[in-house]
Amino acid sequence: MKKPKINIRKIVKVISIVLVFVIVGVFSIFFSIYFSARLNKDNVIVDKANITLYAADNREIENENIARYVSYDNISPNIINAFIALEDKRFYKHNGIDYYRSAGALINNIKAGKRKEGGSTITQQLAKNTQLSNQKTLNRKIKELKLARDIEKQFSKEEILEMYLNAIYFGNGMYGIDSACRNYFNKSPKDITIAEAAYLAGIVKSPRNYSPLNNLQKSTDRKNLVLKLMFEQGIIDNESYDKGVNFVYSKPEQESIDLVAPYYRNAIVEGSKLLGISEKELMTKGYKVYTYYEQDYQNILYKAYLSKEFECVNEYGSVASYASMIANNNNGGIAAYFSNFNNSLYSFRRQPASAIKPIMVYAPALEKKIITPATPVLDQKININGYSPENYAGQYLGWIDVQTALKVSSNAISVDLVNKTGLEYSKNIANRMGIEFSSGDVGLSLALGGMEHGVNFAELTSAYMCLAKMGKYTKNSFVRAIYDKNNNLVYSAPTLFDNIRAISKETAYLVTDMLCQTAKSGTAKKLASLGINVAAKTGTNAFPGNKNNLDAWCVSYTPSVTMCVWYGDLDNSKENAVKTTGGNYPALLTSYLYRSLKLENSNFLPPDGIISLDIDRYALENEQKLYLANMFTPQECIQKVYFDADNAPSEYSPYFDFENFHFSVNTLQNNNVSIIFRGVKPYKCKLFRQDMLTGEVVEIDINQICDEVSYLDYVDNSTAYNYYIEFFYDDKKLNYSPSQVVFT
Repeated sequence: MKKPKINIRKIVKVISIVLVFVIVGVFSIFFSIYFSARLNKDNVIVDKANITLYAADNREIENENIARYVSYDNISPNIINAFIALEDKRFYKHNGIDYYRSAGALINNIKAGKRKEGGSTITQQLAKNTQLSNQKTLNRKIKELKLARDIEKQFSKEEILEMYLNAIYFGNGMYGIDSACRNYFNKSPKDITIAEAAYLAGIVKSPRNYSPLNNLQKSTDRKNLVLKLMFEQGIIDNESYDKGVNFVYSKPEQESIDLVAPYYRNAIVEGSKLLGISEKELMTKGYKVYTYYEQDYQNILYKAYLSKEFECVNEYGSVASYASMIANNNNGGIAAYFSNFNNSLYSFRRQPASAIKPIMVYAPALEKKIITPATPVLDQKININGYSPENYAGQYLGWIDVQTALKVSSNAISVDLVNKTGLEYSKNIANRMGIEFSSGDVGLSLALGGMEHGVNFAELTSAYMCLAKMGKYTKNSFVRAIYDKNNNLVYSAPTLFDNIRAISKETAYLVTDMLCQTAKSGTAKKLASLGINVAAKTGTNAFPGNKNNLDAWCVSYTPSVTMCVWYGDLDNSKENAVKTTGGNYPALLTSYLYRSLKLENSNFLPPDGIISLDIDRYALENEQKLYLANMFTPQECIQKVYFDADNAPSEYSPYFDFENFHFSVNTLQNNNVSIIFRGVKPYKCKLFRQDMLTGEVVEIDINQICDEVSYLDYVDNSTAYNYYIEFFYDDKKLNYSPSQVVFT
C-alpha cells in the first residue's frame, strides 16, 4: 500500500497565512496600546515630592530637603555628563528611543538567558517615572515608547534632563537631585565634583544596594564604572579619571543637619511597606503620613550625638556606629530615632547577645512555672550534648538564685534554663513577644543571642515594651495613620484594644522586677543613680579572638517609655570592632538620655496575681532550699521576693524555728541531773550551769550544735542550780536564753 503524498506547498501556504494573521494581530495590538498612551504634560513637570508628614501633636513636619526643584542652569555639568555616560550615551542623538541600545540589550539578554540589562533612554525613564506605574509589563513598555516620543517633541533636551534629575529617587527618603546632593555631600547640585557625580549616577539603578550610606563597597565599584564610561566616551581625561577612582566617599559633617531626616526616612520605608507600594510612590502621590514623632525627644538624641561625649573610638581610631531609639509605651509609637549611619532600621539586623535573655530565657521559664525569682540555680561549667558555653571572664558563682543569675547575666544558667524549658517553647514565647527567627535558629546558643540573622532595632524594642506593658505585645511603629491625596484613610495603626497577650501579666512583672535589680546593681548599674524606676539589660557580642566587640546593647524601660541603644561594627571587621561592652557606653548614653527626658518617677504596679513573700535567705544560700521565713527568722535572714501566686513556695523554713525547741532538766538520785534539749538550726548553742548559792558559772561541754542532746550531769553537793542555754548566730548572741532551776 502506497503512503499518501505530503503536499509541502499546501502546508507552507497554511503556515504563511497563519503567520500573516499572527503578525497582523500583534501589530494591531501593539499600535492599539501605543496610540492609547496620552502624555499628561502637567505630570512631567515635577516641582517637588508630594508628601506631608505630621508629628505626634499633628503639627506638620517641615522637610525642605525633598521639596526643592533645581533648574538646569543650577545643575553641575559633571552630574549631566555622569548620568548621560551611564544611562544614555546617545541622548543628544535620538528622538526618545535608542534603537541601537535596545537591540544590543535584547541580544545580550537572549545570550544570558535572562533580563540582564535594559535599553531605556533617559527620556523613557522620565516617561515611566512621571506617567506610568512601576509594573514590569509589555503594555507599560509599549506606552513608554509612545510617551518618550511625545516628550521629545514637546520639550528640549535640557528640559528633559532637568525634569529627569528632579524626578529621580535616590533612596533613604531623598527625592530629586537637590535632596541627594545636600544629604550625600552637603552641597548644592552646581558644586558637585566628577567623582561625586559618578556616585550619584551609580545610585539610581538600585538605591538600596548602591547607596554609599548602605553599602560603600558596592557604591564605590559602581562609581568607578561610571568614571570608566565617562573616560571611554571622551567626557573626562585620564587625570580626572585617576583622581575620581582614588576618591572614596565619606559622610560629611553637616553644619545644619535635618533632625527629622533619619526618623523621616524610616517612616517612609515603613509607610510604603504598610501600603504595599514603593517608597517613591508613597513620596510622590500626595499621601499624608501621621507619625509618632516627638521633636523634644529627637532633639535630645541629636544633642547627645553632637556632644561627642558618647563617641566610642577604638585603638585603630575607628569611631563606633551607634543608634538610639525612644518608644512610647502608651501607643507603641517610635517617638525618636537617631543613628550615626543610614542603614534602614528594618534591614539593620544585629546579634542581640545577652539582651535576648529576658525574652528568650527568663520569660519562658517563668511562664512555664519552672522557676521563680528566688529559685536556687547552680552557676557552674556545663556541657549539654557537646555545647559548653563560657561565662564572661570565665567566672562562675556556684549556687545563686534566679534573680542574681539574670543580674550577673550567667551564660551557663541561661543555656541550662532554655534546655529545661524547651527550645521550641522558648522560641515560641519570644516570637509572641516580637522576635523573628529564621530556619537556621535551632541551637541552645539562642539563649545567648546566637541567631543566624539577629534582630532589628524595632523587634528588640517591641519585645522589651511587651514587658513594660505587662505582657501585651504591640509592634513598634513610626506610622499611626496614612491618608491618600483625597483624604481617605488608607492605614490606621492598631489601637490599645488590639494589643496581643503574649505572656501573663505575672511573668512580665517578675521579669521587670528582676531587671530593675539589674539596673541597680547588675550589668546595667550605670543607671542606678537615675532616681527613677527603670528596668534594663545589657548585652555584648564579642569579636572572636579579639578583645573588642561587634555589638553592645543596653535595652531599658520605665512605665512610660522603652529605650534601646546599640553600639557596634557594621562591617564586622577587626579594625572597626568596638571598644565597649553593653554596660559601658550604651549604658552611659542610656543614663544621659533618661536624665535629659526628665521623666516623673512612677512605679511598675504589680498585677493581682503577684504576691510578696518573705523567704528564708539562710536556707536559700546555705542549703539551696526555698522556704518561707517563719515567725522566728532573724530580720537579717529575711528576703522579700515577688512571686506568681500560682507558683509560690508554701513550706515554712525549719531553720530558726523555736516551735521545735525543747529543753528539760530533771534531778535523779545521787546528785545526778538529766538534761535533754533539742536545738534550733542553724543556731550554735552553749549550755551553762550556775550555782545559785555561790554564783559560779560552768560551761558544760556538750560538743553539739543544734541537735537533740541527752546529757547526764553530776554535781558534788546538794544545792540549787540554774541550767541555761545561750544561742549564737553569725557569732552574735541571741537575746534569748531559756533556763531551768533544779534542786539536788
